[in-house]
Amino acid sequence: MSNNRYDFVAQENNSIRNATRLLYVTSAKYSGDWHSTPHTHKCSELFYVTGGAGQFYIEGTVHPVSPNDLIIVNPNVEHTEISLNANPLEYIVLGVEGLELSVSEELEDRYSIINFHNMRKNIFFYLQNMLHEIEEKAPGYETVCQDLMEVLVIHLTRQTD
Repeated sequence: MSNNRYDFVAQENNSIRNATRLLYVTSAKYSGDWHSTPHTHKCSELFYVTGGAGQFYIEGTVHPVSPNDLIIVNPNVEHTEISLNANPLEYIVLGVEGLELSVSEELEDRYSIINFHNMRKNIFFYLQNMLHEIEEKAPGYETVCQDLMEVLVIHLTRQTD
């Protein structure tokens, strides 16, 4: 019989688990009643584009976005989503308190846009499970969603260093 045991070393300071809180999960698809009004939030938002095409207006600059793009908007950053009518933008967004992420010093830690084509199955799996949990509201769904968000953030930080 073969047996492999992997012991965990207790971590005293798990910064993600201790500092972050999932506030909301939203699934959106552009329709004619969409109002692209620039706004800010006191939390970070993580937008994952699941379909369509469009643009993100972030602090006066317009960025094209397409499926598998992750747009990280840190707190108090003015932004809005803009869809292309011919190919309506679809995305899932997480509102997360206590989290600020950046992958580029050029953007002064305000926002980041990364394409996660290679990780799309994993990211979509976590996001779809969060949506399922929050829609069903089975006992403990808040804990499951929080834990899935933490796993997702760990994977994102691994990919972006």
